[in-house]
Amino acid sequence: MGLKVDVSDYLWKMYNEHTNQGRHHETQRTAVSTVVLALAGAVVAVIAQGHFRHTWSLAAFLILLGLVGALFSLKQAERTRMHITIAGAFRDQLEQSLAGQGPAALPQGEIANSLKCIGRNARKKHGEEWNWKTGKDDKTTPEPPDPLFPLYWFFIALNLLVSILGVAIWVIAP
Repeated sequence: MGLKVDVSDYLWKMYNEHTNQGRHHETQRTAVSTVVLALAGAVVAVIAQGHFRHTWSLAAFLILLGLVGALFSLKQAERTRMHITIAGAFRDQLEQSLAGQGPAALPQGEIANSLKCIGRNARKKHGEEWNWKTGKDDKTTPEPPDPLFPLYWFFIALNLLVSILGVAIWVIAP
């Protein structure tokens, strides 16, 4: 006889787990962007002191640093969205379960399979439909436009500015 777990409790915990994972990716994105900007500031300070003869190597470092930071920010935005999509699937199932239409209504042997499919199907949906331009998971339904741009583009732009700074230093410095 196996361990019995209340279906709605399981769904609630999985929802919480994936929202926490989404927040974790947001925190990582912020931390990496902070490190990129701090390193860029330190490199610019070294260049401004004028004690370093080969500024092209520091400029190349800034270019690579900014590109890696931008790609990391984009990937973290995608991972955040994936976990939010999975959390939404568990939340939807929890709402159905509480209304008496979810896995609790299934025969006992099918509950585990049904619960496994929730996350798997949400991951598949995210993988097929995530749009890097909008940050949304549904390419078919037009979304109302964001007031200016998706927030994760701000983090990408900050990192790309470090790369642009590196290019400017490469071009201008001797």
